[in-house]
Amino acid sequence: MGLIAVPLTDGDKEPTVLETDIELVGSDLELAAGDAGVAARARVSLDDAMAQVRPTLTRVVDTLRELILQL
Repeated sequence: MGLIAVPLTDGDKEPTVLETDIELVGSDLELAAGDAGVAARARVSLDDAMAQVRPTLTRVVDTLRELILQL
């Protein structure tokens, strides 16, 4: 397990620290603890990341609602 620091909004001075499986650390994270990979800092804020996936998630939720109504 490892720790990552994720800013919730752009310009956050104190990002939220989350625990994650260190094997999941991808190229979108900047390692903050050197080669050990114990901690990483996200390059985009959580708000920005959610804005990118929100349209897709909205479509999935809408589709599931339609399917439920058909039951």
